[in-house]
Amino acid sequence: MAGPAVYDAKEARRLDLNAEELGIPIVRLMGNAGKALAKELARHAKRGEGVLVLCGKGNNGGDGFAAAAELQALGRKAWVVLAEPPSRIASLAARTQFERLDKASWAVWKGRPETAWSKVKVI
Repeated sequence: MAGPAVYDAKEARRLDLNAEELGIPIVRLMGNAGKALAKELARHAKRGEGVLVLCGKGNNGGDGFAAAAELQALGRKAWVVLAEPPSRIASLAARTQFERLDKASWAVWKGRPETAWSKVKVI
């Protein structure tokens, strides 16, 4: 039996575009990716344990926002560290996922970790 398929960035982008062409919006793809990642991370961080998600401003960041929001819904302490201010989030889909986060659960990286981050179980 073959293992999971592995795609490079160009192939993954082609799959995203094909899905969108077939009527599956990028925001749903992000949500699905976030759910899958959150499910796996939840296996490593039990209820009440922290997870730190490092996110950029693009659609991969949107996947991270979706995962953090899903973890929060599962009762995990999930913090997001943004590489740039939220005003720089590049796409509507990523912004939609970002807006799902608990308001006090994200911060823009300023060169030093916050105290709460030192207690996380998973980064």
